[in-house]
Amino acid sequence: TLFRSKRLDGAARSLPDFYNEAINGLEVGPGTGSCGTAAYTGERVIVTDIMSHPYWTEFREVAEKAGVRACWSEPIFSSTNQILGTLAIYYRDPREPDQSDIEFIKTNAHLAGIAIEKKQVEEEIQRNYQIQTILSTLLRTSLMNISLEEQLQLILEDIISIPWLTLEKKGGIFIVEDDHEV
Repeated sequence: TLFRSKRLDGAARSLPDFYNEAINGLEVGPGTGSCGTAAYTGERVIVTDIMSHPYWTEFREVAEKAGVRACWSEPIFSSTNQILGTLAIYYRDPREPDQSDIEFIKTNAHLAGIAIEKKQVEEEIQRNYQIQTILSTLLRTSLMNISLEEQLQLILEDIISIPWLTLEKKGGIFIVEDDHEV
């Protein structure tokens, strides 16, 4: 489970869609199932029986419908010790982990953290490349021997084409001719 802005974003492919939909968007916090609690506290949460554990009070019905009875959740940390999400292991029967289970979830959460950070770095590199490309295009446009109006039109088209830039309609650009007679 990953979270952004303190909300859960379930990504459990092995669980039914209705289960993932039920947990998506839930606020991270104490008592919000195994993952929400682990993400909030930064500590491993072992729930050996979902049907009797207080962290699962609000989610027992959906867990029962999904056929899960135990859930162990390990926080996924970045290299700077920030929580990126949690790694959860579900079981169909009540179950307590042994030492090898603990090592397994701990190791895999660490590997998930490395993979998530790698993906984040790749996205940042791509974003920086896009910024560099747009700035280069804007510079070339500003050096073109065309009217200011044409330059602004080309620049606006370039800015609007930035895939990760969210624009809101809040105003406009007005071109004022440098004509003192008007």
